[in-house]
Amino acid sequence: MALATRTLPPFLMLLSIGCATEVGSGGDLTDEEARGCPSDGNSCTSDAKVHGKCLYQPLPDGSSCDVGGVCSAGTCELGESNPAEVGVGETTTCARYSGGEVYCWGTNCEGGLGAGAPIDCSTIYGPTEVLGAGEAVDLTVGDEHSCAVRPDSTAVCWGWNVAGALGDGTAVDRASPVAVAGLSGIAKMAAGRTHTCAVLQSGEVACWGDNFFGELGYGTVGGASSSPGMVPGIRDAIDAAASEGDTCVLHRSGAVSCWGWHASLWAGLGTGYSTTPTAMPGIADAVGIALGHDHACAIHAGSGTVSCWGNNSDGQLGTGITGCADGSWDCAAPGSPALDLADVVQLGASYVHTCAVQASGQVQCFGWLATLAADGTVDRQDVLVPTAVDGLADAVQVSSSEIMDDADCASRSDGTVACWGWNSLGQFGSADAPDSVSPVTVPLP
Repeated sequence: MALATRTLPPFLMLLSIGCATEVGSGGDLTDEEARGCPSDGNSCTSDAKVHGKCLYQPLPDGSSCDVGGVCSAGTCELGESNPAEVGVGETTTCARYSGGEVYCWGTNCEGGLGAGAPIDCSTIYGPTEVLGAGEAVDLTVGDEHSCAVRPDSTAVCWGWNVAGALGDGTAVDRASPVAVAGLSGIAKMAAGRTHTCAVLQSGEVACWGDNFFGELGYGTVGGASSSPGMVPGIRDAIDAAASEGDTCVLHRSGAVSCWGWHASLWAGLGTGYSTTPTAMPGIADAVGIALGHDHACAIHAGSGTVSCWGNNSDGQLGTGITGCADGSWDCAAPGSPALDLADVVQLGASYVHTCAVQASGQVQCFGWLATLAADGTVDRQDVLVPTAVDGLADAVQVSSSEIMDDADCASRSDGTVACWGWNSLGQFGSADAPDSVSPVTVPLP
């Protein structure tokens, strides 16, 4: 996969800190293999590693740090703390900084801001620091709840706690972060609409929250769990994605397994819920995954091409058509490659659209997208092939809300976050910003 080197802004004052702990892979591996580190001992942040390689903000020696840093001799040299990743939810958007701070903005429905403020769905808030998230090393934003992994590999969550999605043993909404009960050794997390999963350093996966569709992977349908439970049979996961009713994991081998609402259909096994991990046929070299409402996508190693499968009602699979070649609406895995799309390093999927970050920093999106109408207003239109987002050529990561198609956001190599689409719930960080098909910089501290 062709990877572009990012350069540091010249104003950065450097200081050395230890690199973040890498995702463990489990199995009979050496310590070096388990960390997925380059031979010189440098390591990636947890969001950098896919398929045993450092692919996020790559540097000449193959190692990686958060935005605004370089990895050298096993340490990350960081300057100012800049946004390293962004997550878009239904009512709240959040960003994690390279220094570990987390800021959220939008409405405070169900406590989604995480700032301890009174729950309020009518007021739009600008970027507000989440107190109690610690020096976060990973961030995931679900529908109306969010979670952060802390340096000690424990996690905290805040917001909507329906069905116990926060994992604190209760179903009480939380306006401030609370600890995920009884779970440690966490490397990455994935928040869906009403459930959450964690990839452990051992390669195991734990899930909690709503199990209406079997999305917890316990082998049952129905009920809920307000505390983490282990998904049987997984020992080599390195990443996970969650949506409304579905969960997928990326295995160290490059295979992808899914369970829940649509996994059986995606695997060509017919309708019905899949309550245990089900292999996605034909996917053997994935290095990244993303989940929309009822479609999924994978990045392929080497070429950086993308294949998507599932519902294609609005062109969200990027194949140039709606529906599938056989005339159905739901395309089984491995799907067909998205047209004219390569060198992809990261994906974001929404309700009925998909966005991809290329190694060059360009973002390409397809599906039901925000487009400019003849009268100058922002409208929606099906865009059936990957199309570049104007004015965005330096992205390092993109996020789309799984449950809403209102806005997409990207963290940029200059240490800013930009969003585009609709600003109906303050997704741009301000209630006053107009809707825009071009990226609008979020006024972060």
